[in-house]
Amino acid sequence: MLTTWTPGKIDLEWADSVLKMINDGGIWAYPGAQQIWKISHTDKTVTLTVGPYTPWHEDQIEKTRLTFAHYGYTVIDLRTPNHN
Repeated sequence: MLTTWTPGKIDLEWADSVLKMINDGGIWAYPGAQQIWKISHTDKTVTLTVGPYTPWHEDQIEKTRLTFAHYGYTVIDLRTPNHN
């Protein structure tokens, strides 16, 4: 878990644009990270439904969590670990 990273202006602008672009219940696919997220404006959640487990991905997810928290959204991780 990150302890010193905070979202910068570009990170916050990006998150704001994602929240404005995707309707309530909409899906945000992030091909570069092999992730699929669901946005709920009603519940103020951003839910990760699919994605790999690597140190890079876990770091990226924590940064996403901190960035969306700025807008009052909670990141929920529903991935099932792959134990291969």
